[in-house]
Amino acid sequence: MSHEPVSTIDPEEQPPPLARIDTIQFERENYYKSCCLYCDKRALQFFSVLIISVSVMIFCMIQIHIVPKCDEGEYIGLLTFILGVLLPSPAIKR
Repeated sequence: MSHEPVSTIDPEEQPPPLARIDTIQFERENYYKSCCLYCDKRALQFFSVLIISVSVMIFCMIQIHIVPKCDEGEYIGLLTFILGVLLPSPAIKR
């Protein structure tokens, strides 16, 4: 009887290439996966922010049109805040 150690690693098996490991890590960080959905996390976040922002902007515009002139200051402030957050600030390229 020989007492050779049992190895679970096959010496002929090659480790996965680094590019494949990077791809797997990228997918883990940037994708949501559930039983029926496989979605890019960044796209989901972008469209969520877009839908909420457009909804609030439409609400503000309707309220500015309907509410008497003395009470529309809150809606104009909220509308300009959302536009300021969504629009990039101007910068000079050097």
